[in-house]
Amino acid sequence: MLKIVFGVADLLAAATFTGFKLNYNPSFVIFPLILFAVYLAIKGIVFLVDFASIIDILTAVLFFLNALGWGFFLDWVVVLWLVQKGIYSLMAR
Repeated sequence: MLKIVFGVADLLAAATFTGFKLNYNPSFVIFPLILFAVYLAIKGIVFLVDFASIIDILTAVLFFLNALGWGFFLDWVVVLWLVQKGIYSLMAR
């Protein structure tokens, strides 16, 4: 059950970040973007022994920096990472 929740949350984080990058009302998307950054940071710290959790922490840092207005070339790689991780979490039962 927890895998499904994490998978859906990762997909929502990817959708929120995509909306932010495509300038879909950025002032509306900044607060959820920060919430998903906090979620990814907490999840990354709790499951720190896994390589994917380290990437989650780096993704959270990237979300925070994008919320502050610093865009990077790795932004779309992060979206793909979250989408594949979310789909994989939903498929693994």
